Amino acid sequence: MRIRGLQAAYRSRVDSMNPIIEQMLRDEEQDFEVRKWSVHILGTTDPRKYKRTIRRKARDASEDLNLRKEAIFALTESDDDRTLGALCALLGDTNPEIRKSVAWALSKISSPDTINCLLAALEDDEESVRDWAIRGLRDMDDSRALEKLAEALVNSPPEEQVRMVRLVVEKRSEVILRALVVLLDSRSVEVRRVAAWAMGVSPYPPAVPSLKPLLEDSDGEVRDYARIALIRSGGLDPADLHL
Repeated sequence: MRIRGLQAAYRSRVDSMNPIIEQMLRDEEQDFEVRKWSVHILGTTDPRKYKRTIRRKARDASEDLNLRKEAIFALTESDDDRTLGALCALLGDTNPEIRKSVAWALSKISSPDTINCLLAALEDDEESVRDWAIRGLRDMDDSRALEKLAEALVNSPPEEQVRMVRLVVEKRSEVILRALVVLLDSRSVEVRRVAAWAMGVSPYPPAVPSLKPLLEDSDGEVRDYARIALIRSGGLDPADLHL
């Protein structure tokens, strides 16, 4: 009954019970579900007043892991400097689940003030953390974020480039597309393959001069993807293929 009452309070955004709800959150003897809903009620009804309490829960390494993650999710309701600073600091947490949750939260907040944090997260040992950092930079409406993401794409190891291409290909940003063109000349066949595929997914006429040499590539898939990309980019007439 208590949990259903908290869920109802969350849906209705009623804040009259917040002092009692805060006590529930602080009480470590309470069931997880009670404390979880308490976090989200406080985070949505009055984030300005309770964000300090929520930040403290997110940072507390002795706290229940799942509650810490819920606190991180609740912090997406606020984008003040202290909250962003707390989230960025948590990207250095020893627990990869926390780092993943933080990268997700920063991608959801999508503030230009988090660009440097997300760029640092691109170096994380955990693939899932890097993925959310890529998504955060990709979806941010900020030219600097895209420029830095494109720079990271060009300078990453081949295996990481393959993963990154699949995450950024549909952005259709000039900055990202130019970076993909650079990858067409990679020594790695896997990178050339995925870059040529990406040019077919997001046709880019300026890529035509870089795509044409790939019609003679030693790898059959590279040749096929380059052919498709050239047709879609207007650099090759299908009638010339003599199919």
